[in-house]
Amino acid sequence: MTDNQRKVQIQYALTALAGASAIGLATIGYLLWEYSDHALGTRRHTDGIPQPAGAKALIGHLPLLGGNWVNVRLEESLKMRKQLGDVFMTSIPWKNQIETFLPEDVECVMKDPYIFVKGAAQAEQFVEFFGHGIFLSDADPWRLQRKTASNIFNVKNFRDFFGPIFISESQRLCNHLAEVAKTGTKLDIQDLLLRATIDSFGLLSMGTDVGALKMKPVYKDGRYTLPDVPFMISFDAILAHQVIRFTNPFWKWNEFFGDSNGKAIKQHQKVIDDFSYSVIRERRQQLVASGGLKDKGRMDLLDFFMQVEVEGNPPDDKFLRDVVMNYIIAGRDTTAQTTSWLIYELARNPEIEKKMREEMKQFLGDGPADYELLKNLKYTTCVWNETLRLHCNVPTAPRVATQDITLPSGYKVYKGETVQWSSWAMGRSEKIWGPDASEFKPERWLKDDGSVMKASQWAWPVFNCGPRICLGMNMATQEALVIMSDMYRNFHFEVVGEDEPRKWGHFSENVAERAGRYNVGVTLGFRNGLDVKVTRV
Repeated sequence: MTDNQRKVQIQYALTALAGASAIGLATIGYLLWEYSDHALGTRRHTDGIPQPAGAKALIGHLPLLGGNWVNVRLEESLKMRKQLGDVFMTSIPWKNQIETFLPEDVECVMKDPYIFVKGAAQAEQFVEFFGHGIFLSDADPWRLQRKTASNIFNVKNFRDFFGPIFISESQRLCNHLAEVAKTGTKLDIQDLLLRATIDSFGLLSMGTDVGALKMKPVYKDGRYTLPDVPFMISFDAILAHQVIRFTNPFWKWNEFFGDSNGKAIKQHQKVIDDFSYSVIRERRQQLVASGGLKDKGRMDLLDFFMQVEVEGNPPDDKFLRDVVMNYIIAGRDTTAQTTSWLIYELARNPEIEKKMREEMKQFLGDGPADYELLKNLKYTTCVWNETLRLHCNVPTAPRVATQDITLPSGYKVYKGETVQWSSWAMGRSEKIWGPDASEFKPERWLKDDGSVMKASQWAWPVFNCGPRICLGMNMATQEALVIMSDMYRNFHFEVVGEDEPRKWGHFSENVAERAGRYNVGVTLGFRNGLDVKVTRV
């Protein structure tokens, strides 16, 4: 090759490089101009919807939602509402999310499960735990599961099946509380309640007692504890790791390259799957040996779903596993975690505790909390409802639009965008609940005739709403009333250890400045538990 030929080749290469650089710079310039005030992959809104200040080119509000935000997310959302109004929008790469706190918007989103759906993104974020169960399913798969599950939620089962299981587990729980009171130790009451409810819902959903309450206690440093149950540990841990994906639009890349969050999810998924599949295999073997379900009296959820057809075929183990896990978390967390918040509130409101205990003694005496007798506990039900108002178990609920639509508030939602509301923040709305919305006040639920008020499902969507309203909400309330009645007829609880920094998402010596007492998870549990001392009454 001659020198001239080399020079020509170099000139061609430099020209190509310059052209590529120019194209690259032009592309970057275009992206910076096009996404100057919102995130990459999202649509600019021109309808005047309020947004937090400080959106960055290409990444939008990602810096605002990073850092410690996930640990104090509910208080931060409430602050945004106070600053921006009842409807506002945040933008992160490939996701515009409209936050609404208006009941009329919630109704619009939830009344038709085909216009707003759970969506593929949410399903991907939680697939290792929920799989294709009822929580993440849409359309026909959701309808099939809901119709089948509805067979178990009837009065006969409430009275004859659920009730005895709840009473038995509650008595087992109270045996532990009696020992704690006797020894003067302290314990994490949330852990004990979660053990009781995972045992009871293990029986209800798949006929298996997890055995979380059957462990022998261990005493250490003045604390009453029970040994870990691997299934229960992984049950909680996997959801905490999956929630982290919500604020990281690049979580798939991170996990592809082996980040610790993805590894932890796989580890806990294996524990959950091993336990679930072993139960399902054992049930199939029992059915073969007994000749089917025809002679079985009482049926659990797994029995009902083993009889359905999925796309013309018998259900496989994966389908059954997903169904069972969805119903266990729905029943376990709602009752245990909300009852923990109830204990927290009553410890600060002794006059409410006294009034509730008097009602329990009046109608139940010293006997079991029978299904029919529970109907008399009006004030106790109000205490439960008030706890749900301020500490709803699923504090936020997102939905994805399948078409362009305008909300009653007047703001446009484009296809593929997310609308989310916070039941936690709505429970603190003075527009909905009046000027005393921040107060724990069970009396707000009592009508003049002594009956319990039924709140609008759109203003109080603590059990979801519309066609997707929770099938098991009455069962969760029944179990809660059984446990509350047994606990408070016999014991008083003093909350201790609230000045430990590890229990707060944001800790301050000034109590009023603390935030994030809740955990990182789909449901609203206490961060690092709720320690109590127990005394007999």
